[in-house]
Amino acid sequence: SMLERLRPLGLSRAKEALDAAIDACDAVFDVRAEAGKCRAAAADARDARKEKMDGDENLVDTGAAAEHARNGLACLERYCWLLLFAAYCVDCGSAGFETTFG
Repeated sequence: SMLERLRPLGLSRAKEALDAAIDACDAVFDVRAEAGKCRAAAADARDARKEKMDGDENLVDTGAAAEHARNGLACLERYCWLLLFAAYCVDCGSAGFETTFG
C-alpha cells in the first residue's frame, strides 16, 4: 500500500494526518478522489478516441485524454504539496513551529 511505501521515508504519520484532514473536508474537495476520477476519465477518453479513429490516422485527436491527465497530475501535485506540509507539521509541531515552512 501507499502507506507502507512511505514508511521508510518517515512520511506515514504525515500521510495518515493528511488523509484524515481530507476525509474531514471531502464535502468541499477530495483531491484523492478527484485524481482517481481524472485518471478514469483520461482512460475512457483515450479508449473512445481509439474507437473513433478506428485505424484512421487522419482524424484529429480532441485532446480530451490529455486534458484529463493534466487535471489528474495537478491533483497529484496538490496532494504532494499537502503531504509535504503535513510532514512539516508532524515534524515541527511539537516544537512549536520554530522553523518556518517558507
